Amino acid sequence: MKVKYLGALALGATMLVGCGTVPQSKELSEISNATMADSLAYYLGEQGAMAYWQAAAQDTTLKTEAARAAYLKGFQKGMESISEEDAYNRGVSQGMNLAMYLKTLKAEYDVDLKNNPALAGLAFGMQNDTIVNPGMLQQAIQPIGMQLDAIKSKKDKEIADKKIAEEMQKSNYQKDVNGLVYKVMAEGKGDKLENGQMVLVELIMTDVAGKSLVPTDVKPQKVVVGQHHYISMLNQVLPMMKVGSAYKVLGSAIELFGPQSRQFRLKGSDIACLEVKVVGYCDEKGELSETPIKVAKEEVKIANK
Repeated sequence: MKVKYLGALALGATMLVGCGTVPQSKELSEISNATMADSLAYYLGEQGAMAYWQAAAQDTTLKTEAARAAYLKGFQKGMESISEEDAYNRGVSQGMNLAMYLKTLKAEYDVDLKNNPALAGLAFGMQNDTIVNPGMLQQAIQPIGMQLDAIKSKKDKEIADKKIAEEMQKSNYQKDVNGLVYKVMAEGKGDKLENGQMVLVELIMTDVAGKSLVPTDVKPQKVVVGQHHYISMLNQVLPMMKVGSAYKVLGSAIELFGPQSRQFRLKGSDIACLEVKVVGYCDEKGELSETPIKVAKEEVKIANK
């Protein structure tokens, strides 16, 4: 058996029949006189349902009765639009994919992307198979992508800054001269930490409501003050702290967690908190030390966000 195409819009199956009818939920045993081919079509339809729930896990707007009904309607429309001509079917599939991608770009970057330029580029490239050079195409797209990222970053920062200002008023945060927004949870004792000192810290990443974004059994980790490579704000807050101090830092998800923010399913416009507690000084092995130990100064390069 050769399956040419399995997609969200057109699964190679014939389970649904009749134009305009609404797909009805049935177990396979309820389909009268079901053949082996009917069984295969049924299971391929279930794959379409699985694709929906996978998408819904990422996009909560899909978790509604209306969204489920719309997906069923669109799925059926895609199956009923299938043609005997493979080229047409491939065009429909690619056209839908591009339309959905353009819709996503419009929402994320707030830019007006029209169909006509896309269709003009398609027609031009379809003249023969030597017109479009993949490498040159990628080079042409890359700077545009960088411009779009810059637009999105600016937009996200504006939204995040507004959220931070609102949260500061509501939850009694303060801001230092460098713009760090924080709250002192415990003062600590002794001298303030100095750049280059090795300390054990507990880091708890939470949303603004206090819900942890990582497993709660967080173990203390060794950090060199002023030389953390992923969380730039940690380099700002540690020199303000002492052994035993506990601070809560508020910021945009990107500023706080950098590339890790994507792992927590946080958008660039989201804000979050980093709870920092200094357990004590430590040595190279991460063992607690009574006195501070310094390491050689290292140039810090924060990972690309």
